[in-house]
Amino acid sequence: MKKLLIILSFLVSNFIYSQTSLTEDNYIDPNFPGLWSNIIDDEFLTINLNGSFVRTDINKNLLASGVIKMMNHQLHIIRNDKQDKYNLIYSITGTTLVVIKPYSTEAWVFNKIGN
Repeated sequence: MKKLLIILSFLVSNFIYSQTSLTEDNYIDPNFPGLWSNIIDDEFLTINLNGSFVRTDINKNLLASGVIKMMNHQLHIIRNDKQDKYNLIYSITGTTLVVIKPYSTEAWVFNKIGN
């Protein structure tokens, strides 16, 4: 009986912790982290588990860096390389990520090439 109570208390505490640690402010869809390629613009996008990202060109020149937060079914971007923040509309299907570019009607089309 004592072992059962210990196991139950452990499971409940893990459940409570997991519910409080994944708030809307720091939640990132588990399909997002990884390495993405955009062959149209010759760009690469690396998204980390904590939501930080780096977008580079084919020569590894920095194009953008910052943090992605998921809010209201949009990507809330806070840039680190320059003072800017904005929301982006996106769609993810399998290994394809389409994101409307900021201040534009054009879109990036990324394909996931690695974790």
